Amino acid sequence: MSLNLQCEAVARGALGEPIKREGAEFLWRCPHPERHQHGDTHPSLKVNPQKDVFLCAPCGGKGKAWALAAFIAGVDASDKAAVKKWLKDHGLLNGAKHNAKAAGRGLCVATYLYTDAQRNPVARKLRFEPGAGGKKKDFAWERWEGEKWASGLGAVKTPLYHIANVVNEPFVVLTEGEKDADAGASVGLPAATSGGTGSWREDYAECLRGKRVVIIADADNAGRIHAQKVAASLHGKAASVCVCEVPGCKDLAEAIEHGWTCERLLSLFSDAPE
Repeated sequence: MSLNLQCEAVARGALGEPIKREGAEFLWRCPHPERHQHGDTHPSLKVNPQKDVFLCAPCGGKGKAWALAAFIAGVDASDKAAVKKWLKDHGLLNGAKHNAKAAGRGLCVATYLYTDAQRNPVARKLRFEPGAGGKKKDFAWERWEGEKWASGLGAVKTPLYHIANVVNEPFVVLTEGEKDADAGASVGLPAATSGGTGSWREDYAECLRGKRVVIIADADNAGRIHAQKVAASLHGKAASVCVCEVPGCKDLAEAIEHGWTCERLLSLFSDAPE
C-alpha cells in the first residue's frame, strides 16, 4: 500500500474549500477552534501548495501532508495505524501504487478529488509534470472502489467537480478545468466544473436546473466552443445562462493570480448578457 499525499488534497478532503487565499497560500479555519482565541474566526491553518507544507501557528502545527492528516485527525503522527485509518475514511489513502515512471510520467503535482453531493469520494484526477512524452499536461484517473483507489474510471460517471459546494447554491460559476474551479473557490465563488474541453455530459445540466449560471470561457477557440456547448445544454433548464471571458486573461486562474477579486468578478458577471 502506498501513499500519494499532498497537503492541499488532505485539507480539501477533510475541511472542504479554503476560506480565502493570501498570495500562494490557502487558508482554512483550524479543526481545533478550542485552541484559538475567538474560535479561529480569522482562519489560521495555512497550506502552501507550491512548497507542499502547512502551518497553524497558534497551535504549533506544521509539516508535510502526513503531519497535516495527523493534525486534523487529532492523533500523533507516529501513530501510523490511526493516521492511515483517518486517510482511508476520507478517501485519501492510495490503495494501488501508481507507477508514474513506468508510464513515462513526471512528478504528480496535483490531485483533484471528485466527491458526490454528500462529500463521499467517487474518483480523483492526478496531474503530472511533463514526462518522457513531453506533453504539456498529463493526467490519470483513479476511482474509489472497495474502500481503496483503483486505476481508471471503469464504469464510474464523475459528478461535477465541487458539486457538494454548489448543490444548494442558487448561483454557480462554471469553469473549464479543476485548477480554475479551485481558484474561483479560493476567492469565494461557488465554482464547479465538468473538467476540460469535451468533458460535459447532458446529465450535468440537471444538477444545475433552476440555478443562475455563469460560464467562464477560456480565451482560446477550444475554450469558447466548449463554453457555448455547455450553455446550449443548460438552456431551458437553468434559470439563466451567460458566457463571458475575463479581459486580458486566458482563464479564471490567471485572472485571480493577476489580482481579480470576487467583487470585481461578480461585477463582470453582472454585465454579461444572457
